[in-house]
Amino acid sequence: MVRNCKDYHFDTHYKKYQQDLDICMQAWQKGRRVASALDLKVIHNYRYYLKKTPAVFSTFMHDQAYFTKKWIDFIPVFLEIKELRQFKNFKDYNTWQLFYNLAAQFELIDRDRAVEMFKKLTMACYNEQFLSGAYYHLYCLEGKTEYLQKCLALNPC
Repeated sequence: MVRNCKDYHFDTHYKKYQQDLDICMQAWQKGRRVASALDLKVIHNYRYYLKKTPAVFSTFMHDQAYFTKKWIDFIPVFLEIKELRQFKNFKDYNTWQLFYNLAAQFELIDRDRAVEMFKKLTMACYNEQFLSGAYYHLYCLEGKTEYLQKCLALNPC
């Protein structure tokens, strides 16, 4: 439930996802509380949607990347809000998977940052799955065949 609807807006830069979380972020930014109805059930007809929209994953990644870019500067402040303090130490459990996923998000909104992150991953990560994926993303971003060769050496098709 949203009180004072005029105080909030739907951000039309989102294609399909994250609008609900964006409204919550707006509320927290205004010092308001956010509650969830835990007994709600939402049923998504994923197969139907996937047939109609084959780019569902890229749509989700686009919206997630936009959300991250929009709110990243406010995260430290939000982590002091009572409802969100439980996530404050989440960064202490950062993994290569989270780093890889974040780099993939930046690929859609900040190409240079994505390249920098994928290069860091290739120099420091030991997980061959993320390493080969990082090389593949670098190949797609920069077009250098050496990246594709390194990707295939780690993960032959």
